[in-house]
Amino acid sequence: MAFHLLLLAPTLLQPLLQVKRFKMFARSLLGFASGSYLVSGLFCVSYLVPVWLFKAAIVLVFCAMLKLLLAWRNHRTADPCSDCPLGVFPTCEWNLPRLLAANAHDELPGQIGITTIRTHSPNARLDRPMDLPTSHNRLSG
Repeated sequence: MAFHLLLLAPTLLQPLLQVKRFKMFARSLLGFASGSYLVSGLFCVSYLVPVWLFKAAIVLVFCAMLKLLLAWRNHRTADPCSDCPLGVFPTCEWNLPRLLAANAHDELPGQIGITTIRTHSPNARLDRPMDLPTSHNRLSG
């Protein structure tokens, strides 16, 4: 049990230390800790109490730890898109032109039927629509 809690320590530090390699390391340890905790608790332990009670306690502790970790992460991590008036990421007005430009060769965006989107750049007004190339709007003609 202490070993599993030790494996969760990097996950507790992850919201405070926003480095990609550390996040990958912390998430890998979280996955290993979750899997090994559940497997060892549900299948590899000699039970001192009734089996169903022990297994229910293992799942309950897992769910409680999950809720605590998510609450810690949500409390410590700021979401820059929560108050943004440009829509919901990743298809918000700020990111949609980038998505379409990056996938210009893809057939799917052309099937959506979007005719105008709004640009968001330091030099552009938010209410100025940007017309898409005709290759992105195949439903209109």
